[in-house]
Amino acid sequence: EDKKSSIYLYSKSATEIQQWKRAFSLAKVLTSENDRNALKTSIGRACSGALTKGWDALFQYHREIKSTKELVKQMAMRLMKSEISRGYTKMRLQYKAKLDEAITRKEQRHWAARFMSEKLARLGNQKAKSKEHVREQIVTRIQQRFRRFRDGCIYDRRYPLSSSTVCKTQEAREGKTLDLAIRSFSSTQAVVLSLDGLAIETRRQNPDLFMTKKASYSEVNMPLATAHLYVGDNLTSLSLSNNTEVDDNKGLAKADWTKFVNLDRISCVVLHTDPLPGASHTGGKDKDAGVWFTIHGARL
Repeated sequence: EDKKSSIYLYSKSATEIQQWKRAFSLAKVLTSENDRNALKTSIGRACSGALTKGWDALFQYHREIKSTKELVKQMAMRLMKSEISRGYTKMRLQYKAKLDEAITRKEQRHWAARFMSEKLARLGNQKAKSKEHVREQIVTRIQQRFRRFRDGCIYDRRYPLSSSTVCKTQEAREGKTLDLAIRSFSSTQAVVLSLDGLAIETRRQNPDLFMTKKASYSEVNMPLATAHLYVGDNLTSLSLSNNTEVDDNKGLAKADWTKFVNLDRISCVVLHTDPLPGASHTGGKDKDAGVWFTIHGARL
């Protein structure tokens, strides 16, 4: 540079002079201070590569010697203090187990918090199930469990219902031959008994006002006789037929359906009522034997 004296460099080999020349030429190209420092560091590392390898080998040897000494010392102390060594080892294992348990508990809390947040998010996006959907799920679950129970019982040969078993609904449809009688009021008598004076006068002026569109029972009276009592195929009416000579074919006994009462109009059934004299279907000397019951229709 200006105002500075020159530096003369001397070398014993031409190769070193060529290297100096190349370094000077590169130094003239590099104008940034950071580039010069980087070049200087690179040249220093290149020149001191063998020295660096030596230092690395020396440090590695020192570390190996130190670790060997520590291992020998530890083994000697464990042999000399065997009881203390066993206690220390056990304490160390217990401490590690506690640390692992604490880490596991922390991970479980984190997982539970994330699971709850995701579940609450899903619940927030879900819609409430309708009554029809819930009812369908309940019925489906009951049916599935009953099927499994039935299959297990059939496999173990302890299912009480076989192919020859007749359910109560089928028995009600087939009916039974009994001694029975019918006592009923007509619609006119029922209306007169139910209304007061002003309503009766209104009925006299307009009789069609109190007439029902559909009959709910047969307005007939029948003395005590043997008849076939059964429930209709649609399970809405209780009917009886005087045709009792076709017990082998119960379907033909239902040909007469003029005497009936709707099941929804039956108010109550009284068991063990007083028997009616003159029963002919009941066997034995006592014609009134058996259990008698009374079926009441709609309340007035």
